[in-house]
Amino acid sequence: MAVAHMRAIGAVSFDLDGTLCDHREAVRLSFDAALRALVRLVPGVSAAPVRQRFAVVGSRMKRVADEAGKPWWSVRDQWAQTLREARVVCSAEHLDEVTSVFTHTLNTTAIAFPDARRALVSVRRAGLPVGVLTNGDSGNQRRKLRACGLEELVDRIVVSEDIGVHKPDAAAFSAMAVALGVPLAALAHVGDDLVHDVDGATAAGAQAIWIVRSGGAGPAPSVAGAPPRVLELTTVPTLLGVLRREGPPKSPL
Repeated sequence: MAVAHMRAIGAVSFDLDGTLCDHREAVRLSFDAALRALVRLVPGVSAAPVRQRFAVVGSRMKRVADEAGKPWWSVRDQWAQTLREARVVCSAEHLDEVTSVFTHTLNTTAIAFPDARRALVSVRRAGLPVGVLTNGDSGNQRRKLRACGLEELVDRIVVSEDIGVHKPDAAAFSAMAVALGVPLAALAHVGDDLVHDVDGATAAGAQAIWIVRSGGAGPAPSVAGAPPRVLELTTVPTLLGVLRREGPPKSPL
């Protein structure tokens, strides 16, 4: 857990998908449901190439979206490109149905990471206000937080649809700081996405904690002053406690 200098912390916000909720598993379940629909609609489809190309196309579209400063991309376009590259012939009507199954499953699937509740409880016990700052549809994001059983542990929820801007826009982090009643510089934001959470929070003037659940080091943040990286959320309260009491350690942990 490498730690850079952090200022006094007055409140903590968490990203939702990929940080508190297991977005990757939700996508897997949604893909499986959509693939079953595809096989029903287009008999003889081979699942392996569709699965492989879906992941590749998704990674490619995320890179393009990140470069454009957008938090998402068209799921229908991802499926259309996936099927083209997997050499699956599919009508527009069938493509719409497959996309609909995927989207509905994704929006109604909420899986909390095992460490999420414990981390939120610990941060609140430390006397810090807790928020969730998330991009997406307000109804879906709030429903996911509630379905994960975490809503009661959060003081404020800020969703991009409600405020008209999305991470990594600095205004999103400012809105979270205002909602929690602290200066932007006193807000620590925890998230898994390098562009939207880490670089976005740091560039806005907030503080960032990067959760890298894969256990890998990951690429370096694009802004100066690399933030702390943690491998699980249960590390966050301890890190915050150390920084509040003693200031940043002089060497990486």
